[in-house]
Amino acid sequence: MKRTNPSTEEDEEEDFESEEDNTETRNSNQLPSSSGPNSFQEQYVPAFLLKLYTMVEDPGSNDIIGWSENGESFIVHNVPNFSTHVLPRFFKHSNFQSFVRQVIFFFFENK
Repeated sequence: MKRTNPSTEEDEEEDFESEEDNTETRNSNQLPSSSGPNSFQEQYVPAFLLKLYTMVEDPGSNDIIGWSENGESFIVHNVPNFSTHVLPRFFKHSNFQSFVRQVIFFFFENK
């Protein structure tokens, strides 16, 4: 995890990157099949990943959470606002540490 300014809560940032270069989240439940380069097979996409993608893509919360400059990771720009305004819209909690544990569970690394 990277915190750009740990001295103030409002300026805290969390940067998360996927460890896998080929990881893509799609809007549907269709993911590439390993059986061929152009074939698709319906696979289960965990709800957490779909919610995470929706959070990061939401233009209304770009000042709180968004994609990094290169688009390979996402950054939580404002942890307190993320916990109070974004998390409760998608989950039954507003606990940032629980969110971080879920992110780590899905093979993202903290910077």
